[in-house]
Amino acid sequence: MSAEQEDRRERAFQFDLFVSTDWAERFDAIVAEHVDLPEEGRLLEINCGTGDHVVALASSLKAGEVVGTDVDPERLKLARAKALVAKSEKCSFVEADPRRLVFNDDAFDCVVLDASLESPDSLAAMASEALRVAATTASVAVKLPTRGSFDEFFSVLWEALHDVGIADEVWARLEPIVTSRPGVQEAVGVLRSAGLRNARSHTTKEEWRFESARALLDSPLANFLFIESTLDMVPESRRASVVGALERIIDREVDGQYFTVSAKALVVAGRKS
Repeated sequence: MSAEQEDRRERAFQFDLFVSTDWAERFDAIVAEHVDLPEEGRLLEINCGTGDHVVALASSLKAGEVVGTDVDPERLKLARAKALVAKSEKCSFVEADPRRLVFNDDAFDCVVLDASLESPDSLAAMASEALRVAATTASVAVKLPTRGSFDEFFSVLWEALHDVGIADEVWARLEPIVTSRPGVQEAVGVLRSAGLRNARSHTTKEEWRFESARALLDSPLANFLFIESTLDMVPESRRASVVGALERIIDREVDGQYFTVSAKALVVAGRKS
């Protein structure tokens, strides 16, 4: 196995341990509470990760099947292993780009699109594909974070960049990423334009507490969600200085309590028009 393959495999395991549990399951709980999923038929979960939700849906399905797709073959290996352990014969997994699915039109009785880890500018394309493969009147649900997510971290990051003297240089590249997530009504509008009718939105505020800056910076979940991608934009020669400034600012704010990072989770559910 090459070093690159080993790295992809390790990231898949990290995804399974931290993202599938402490991120995806929070969105899945909103779906379970608010979305009326069919008990029979052919269901699709787009961006299924390591397959926990697909296997769970299959276990409660009276008749039919649940198909999960993901772009990462290493995640799908873990998903297939979970299905095998669960002895689930009602689920399968397909490697597929969420913007170019490999299924025919009108192929599924229900579609769940997990857009929570995708770039916001791809929402319209993914939603169009999700609606294309959904049968007429099929239930469709979309999961994503909205504007304001992780703002606590971005606020201290801006302060750290300012303290190090590179705020103008770096923030110009970071700001579009920070502000690109849609608001609730904007997201609903995108999905309606893609063909979703009777759209209903369900939101929660999800929080994570960290006892120190080092606990945050060492968190696999926080790194996967927002730390790695933002620090990658800091010149390598200044990265250690920025991290040091982050630690000073966050630990000052913690002051014996917690540093809280939050995400605004949204699930939009409706039917194909």
